[in-house]
Amino acid sequence: MSDTFQYDFLNDELMNMGAINTVSQLQGMLCGCLSAGLKLEGDKWHVMAMEFLGLDDLEAGETDCAVFDVLLEGSKKSLADLSFGFHPLLPNDELSLTRRAEELGGWCEGFLHGVGRGIGSSSKSGAGDKELVPEVADALRDMAHITQVALDEDLESEENEIYWTELVEYLRVAVLTVYSELSEADANLAPPAGGDSAEPTLH
Repeated sequence: MSDTFQYDFLNDELMNMGAINTVSQLQGMLCGCLSAGLKLEGDKWHVMAMEFLGLDDLEAGETDCAVFDVLLEGSKKSLADLSFGFHPLLPNDELSLTRRAEELGGWCEGFLHGVGRGIGSSSKSGAGDKELVPEVADALRDMAHITQVALDEDLESEENEIYWTELVEYLRVAVLTVYSELSEADANLAPPAGGDSAEPTLH
């Protein structure tokens, strides 16, 4: 994975653009869209990213687009990693636990937004409504709860750190569950290939 596919670098780049959301929130939205089967490439992704960041009144420059492309390609590879190597882009432990918890909640908010957007787009395109299997519904419901995550001030710092680690691991597994289930549903809904060979589908 590219050295530029990391929280600090990408978040600094977004803040330099004047973004209103962090890279955690943006990647959450992106992964939600990808999990729901939304095909994102080039200008379509650049426009969506600028809009989400509150920069839709501006035109993305070459550097901006390069940053968005790093995030897109890195997230695609991470989600499709057969060794389950996906990890959400979140700040490291140099930031306070309170700040990390805020970013975790923001990531989940972005993911839920992206899933809703992706499913809505599929319905409009005539691909049919996606019926969420219980595992996906449960994962999305739990992510909604994580958006409200708060630290227990009665716990010792070490206990809160353990709680944080467990939440991040749960999120990682939940995202892969949603991605695999909805990707499989997309494959089952896909029309038969025509005369031309179809593009490979990542699962």
